[in-house]
Amino acid sequence: MYKVYLLKKTRSGTEVMKGLSTETPSAAAATAAFWDLRHQPDLQGQPILLLMTKDKEKLNRHWFNREPGDEQYVLPGEELREA
Repeated sequence: MYKVYLLKKTRSGTEVMKGLSTETPSAAAATAAFWDLRHQPDLQGQPILLLMTKDKEKLNRHWFNREPGDEQYVLPGEELREA
């Protein structure tokens, strides 16, 4: 099962942002959900992590407050891991 969700950095760690997650058996649907969230302009520059997992394995990570070149920054159009 794929999950795509946002984690907001807090003083005590991170918390899942409610209402902005997707859970699906479909890699294509998970990829689409990842890109939908990745392109949200209001998230840019925020200390928020976009995460895509499959069966609890972390596949793709994107921090909105990081810069291109960082290993946890996904460039627009970059190929995502699906398995």
